[in-house]
Amino acid sequence: MDSKLTMPFENELTNEEITSIDEYVEKTYEEHKNNHKELTRLGMQASAAVAAGKARAAELANQGFYTNNRRIKNQAL
Repeated sequence: MDSKLTMPFENELTNEEITSIDEYVEKTYEEHKNNHKELTRLGMQASAAVAAGKARAAELANQGFYTNNRRIKNQAL
């Protein structure tokens, strides 16, 4: 990463501390730069789960059962 950010109180830090902070930021960036792929995958899974749940709910709503020789729809419950 070649962008340099200005840090408050930078003049109070030693060169070793500045280098350590830069390395930490670089390492953290590298670890998390591909998170968007995981978030996209999880979003697709959630969308598929919601669609399946809606389809199953519609199927159950259209089913009925018999009691006392009358057919009762689940929606009436």
